[in-house]
Amino acid sequence: MDEKKQLKMPVEMTYGTGDRKYLTMFGKIGYGIGDSAWCCISCLISSFMLIYLTDVAGLNAAIVGTLMMVARLFDGVSDVIFGRILDKTNTKMGKARPWMFGSIFGAAISLVAVFAIPTSWGSTAQYTYFFIFYMLSNTVFYTSGYISYSTLMSLITKNNKEQVQITGYRTIAGNLSYMIMGSVTLGAAAALGGGLNGWRNLAIIYGILAIVINTISVFSVKELPEEEVAGGADVKSQATKDNLKTVLPAVLKCKYFYLILGAMVLCYSFATIFQTSAAYYATYVLGNPDLLSTLVIVNYGVTMACAFFVPLVVKKMDVWKVNLTGMGIALVGRLLCAGGGTAGMLGIILSGIAVATIGTAVFQTTSYPLMASTAEYIRRKSDVSVGGVVFSCSSMGIKVGSGLGSAICGILLNIGGYVANAAEQPASAIGMLKFMFLWFPVLITVGLIVLLYFMDVDKALEKKE
Repeated sequence: MDEKKQLKMPVEMTYGTGDRKYLTMFGKIGYGIGDSAWCCISCLISSFMLIYLTDVAGLNAAIVGTLMMVARLFDGVSDVIFGRILDKTNTKMGKARPWMFGSIFGAAISLVAVFAIPTSWGSTAQYTYFFIFYMLSNTVFYTSGYISYSTLMSLITKNNKEQVQITGYRTIAGNLSYMIMGSVTLGAAAALGGGLNGWRNLAIIYGILAIVINTISVFSVKELPEEEVAGGADVKSQATKDNLKTVLPAVLKCKYFYLILGAMVLCYSFATIFQTSAAYYATYVLGNPDLLSTLVIVNYGVTMACAFFVPLVVKKMDVWKVNLTGMGIALVGRLLCAGGGTAGMLGIILSGIAVATIGTAVFQTTSYPLMASTAEYIRRKSDVSVGGVVFSCSSMGIKVGSGLGSAICGILLNIGGYVANAAEQPASAIGMLKFMFLWFPVLITVGLIVLLYFMDVDKALEKKE
């Protein structure tokens, strides 16, 4: 950035400095609960869609997994394209809020459609129907809505401490939603009629909840003026430079973009694999489907508790050290869980999940501030506004990660010889379920440690100040 422009920026407007308060408590909580709206969509699709498709709709796990993998090829393109559309949006409501408000309606309708596969159709028509509405749900509506929601964080406050705080609120809201949905979904589908009708009715309820919660979130905050978000830069002059030819090279040359994107993909791959495999693991390995709620409550309950304390820890340690320490704790927990599962000790499994979740909660709480840091780093280095593209990491990470996780689960179940609705699974399927639930998370945690070791963007920003 031009030095004269940098000197004109008010101290309280520069990244990560100053104590100006931008948000009221109502605004912080209102923004945070927005994650619950999108969790109503993503949790049902990523955590329960596979078991619905295999055990209720009667579709082949391997074919469904392959279709999910194909759908993921379109997500990267749609995320980047919408990121640029968002950066160029300018309405009375702001940049992000209009898209966030409108997208939830399409996402809710697509959710219901995915869980309403026509049973009278032939198998080819059923797979085509599923693929179309799965694509609409993820590639179109979830993309525009969730990228807008994630980008909104950087448009309502320039205070880095507030960004960490509201990320903590959204982490609590999101994990509370996943915990509740993970615990009650199977029982609720049965209570609402069971079978295809029960799942469709449940999807309608979740869709309505998503619309209501998202609407409250959208209108609980207001976006800052463009000039303030840009740190005092000339917005009109900046807009002429912020075209795809200048933005994409700036983003693609930044190593931090790839690191945070990779970390998000791994994080949400794990979340999907954990939730999906937990349902099968509780039913066929532990022999008690009701234990699913126990596994889910321990995982998401600890995450929520940690989200209260991470902002306090960040005040005393930098984000880089906090993340590495957290992932070290997570690895210990994953190994403990795997050891407990191998020994057949449920108490050790639950203890391992609790310990591991302490570590992963740190990254969940700091991931969006890291995206804001990455966008700011690119802006300072290249003098272009890339918030929408960088925050597409959130949507891309969730969609690619959850899609990849679901696809991996479907393919591994097929390789293991899983038999839908069988009273007793073959030994090969039991062995595969143990690998998916106990050992796959260990591999993912190691990958996260490697990526986060190089994610020192906050240190790089301090050097540029």
